[in-house]
Amino acid sequence: MPQRCCVPGCKASGGHRFPNDPTLRMKWRVAIRRTDVKTKKLWNPGQHDVVCYDHFLATDYRRTLSGDRCRLTENAIPSVFKFMKTCSEESPRAKRFKSRSDASLAIPHLINDDSIDVQYETEIETTKEAQESIIINDIESSQKSKNIQCDIPSFGKFSIESFKEDNKIINYYTGFPRF
Repeated sequence: MPQRCCVPGCKASGGHRFPNDPTLRMKWRVAIRRTDVKTKKLWNPGQHDVVCYDHFLATDYRRTLSGDRCRLTENAIPSVFKFMKTCSEESPRAKRFKSRSDASLAIPHLINDDSIDVQYETEIETTKEAQESIIINDIESSQKSKNIQCDIPSFGKFSIESFKEDNKIINYYTGFPRF
């Protein structure tokens, strides 16, 4: 049964097994950027895991003496991956950043601009008579609101007067133990 490539996102089958040399094996593991799902650490390949031919450069291979087969060089490390694509086109994020920085240059900077008139707030001292009239107005308005609250029309059987004597209903509708 053909083995699938262990590089994330690659669907190819067949390839090269991981080297036995611990340092070279570690370089391969780091190069493919695969993490273990459970531990979130660097993935450790099994005995039968392979990296397909697509992840190696042509310079990573050498011809055999007969010339009909290619073998990996001793120090070859996989280096061709989809996630390492060198893209000449700007990423959408870079485009947004560039457009924002261009837009900020187009807006005139208002800081340290002497041509702008600045308005200042001033405080006005009030006389005792003005303060007393303000206090009187506040008292009158609070008394009016009290009168309005007291003049609530009765709604017959739905008024508070009909439920006043029944503590169970008061508790049910208001959450208070009694009226």
